[in-house]
Amino acid sequence: MAGRCSRSSTRTRSSPTGSTAEVAAESFSDGTLIAHLKDGLAVDDRRIYAAGFSRGAVLTFALACQLASDLAAVATVGATLSPGAAAACNPSRPIPILLVQGTEDLAFPWRGYNGSYQLLSMRLTMEVWAELNGCSAEPDVEWLPDNEDDGTEVWLEDYPGCAGGAEVKLYAIAHGGHTWPSSPGPYPDGAGAISQEIGNAEIIEFLARHSLDE
Repeated sequence: MAGRCSRSSTRTRSSPTGSTAEVAAESFSDGTLIAHLKDGLAVDDRRIYAAGFSRGAVLTFALACQLASDLAAVATVGATLSPGAAAACNPSRPIPILLVQGTEDLAFPWRGYNGSYQLLSMRLTMEVWAELNGCSAEPDVEWLPDNEDDGTEVWLEDYPGCAGGAEVKLYAIAHGGHTWPSSPGPYPDGAGAISQEIGNAEIIEFLARHSLDE
C-alpha cells in the first residue's frame, strides 16, 4: 500500500494526509481488504504486515491504529502523524512500528508544519508511538556506518522497554528527501536525496521479527 506526494503539492502546501490517503483509510481500515486477501490466498494470519510511502504511509498509520489485532507489525517511509490522527489513534495492542524519514523531506517536514493543515514533527511523531506502545520516552541512538558517498548519513533510534514485545524504531536519514531509500526512482524534481545507506532489507528484517503469536 503505497502513495506518493507530488512536488507541486509540497509547493502549494496542500495537505499530504488528505484526499487519497483518507479515502483509502476508510476503505481498508475496517479489515475488508485483509478478509478479501484471506479468501483468495494462502495467508498466514500471524504474519500480516503493512508498509507504505508518503500517503501510503499515512494509510499505514491508520491501519496500525485501527487493525493492530490483525497486523503483526508495520513500517512507514516518508510521513509523520497529523495532530488529529495522533489524538484518534488507539491501537488494541502495542504494535511494532518502524519509521524511516529524511531530515530534508519537504512533503512531511522533519520539524512539522503548521499552516493550512498541520503535521507533527518527527520528534513528536516518535513520542506518540513510544507512548502508545508503552516504551521509554528516551531512545537509544546509534549512528550507522557511512558506507555510501551519496550525501546522506543514517542514525537509528530505538525506544526500549515497549509493552507486549512491541518495538518502536526510527531510521533517520540526515539530508534525505521525500524518497524511499535505495529505490531507483525516478522522483519528481526537488524530491531530494535518495539514501543508499539502508533499504528494503532493514524494513523486511524488522517486519519479519514479529508475528502475532509472540
